[in-house]
Amino acid sequence: MKTYTHKLLLMILSVIIFHPLASAQFRVKAPVIKSDRMLYCLNLTGTINYNGTEIDAAEIILYLGNKEISRQSYTPKEKFLFLLEQNNVYTLEVIRAGMITRYIRIDTSLPDDAVPTKSKELYYFDFELSMLKESQIVVNPYADLPIALIRYDKKRKAFDYNKDYTADIKKKIGQKN
Repeated sequence: MKTYTHKLLLMILSVIIFHPLASAQFRVKAPVIKSDRMLYCLNLTGTINYNGTEIDAAEIILYLGNKEISRQSYTPKEKFLFLLEQNNVYTLEVIRAGMITRYIRIDTSLPDDAVPTKSKELYYFDFELSMLKESQIVVNPYADLPIALIRYDKKRKAFDYNKDYTADIKKKIGQKN
């Protein structure tokens, strides 16, 4: 009796799953793109160092809002790389044992005339992040703020970081370089 029940149940499930009308609800249509605009706008790359020498390892986490969306292990053999979508605000967190955790905020908002298209390439931003040892900083609330704010600069028509903001944060946490 058990065998018959199992066979009957299996037959019913296969009819439900494989029947064209029953499975129609599981089909997903590909989105129709009515524009040549690109979903991504920024290719973000960089290296991490301490006192001018690349560090041997770090963990890099990318957040969209408060949600972790990507994680990479950093080694000096390769730069880290993230491909970012337009019109979002991201936070990059760089973690290394014995070092102060560093944050970078990236705003990918773009004016309409600057949005990458099939004929216009992505923007690139490459940077070097200097880490600090925990022992170099006395407890300082500014150490938890992003060390850099990256956004699109309309005058330069490229992504850049806010140099005044970075200089101010470095001064407040006592970073010399």
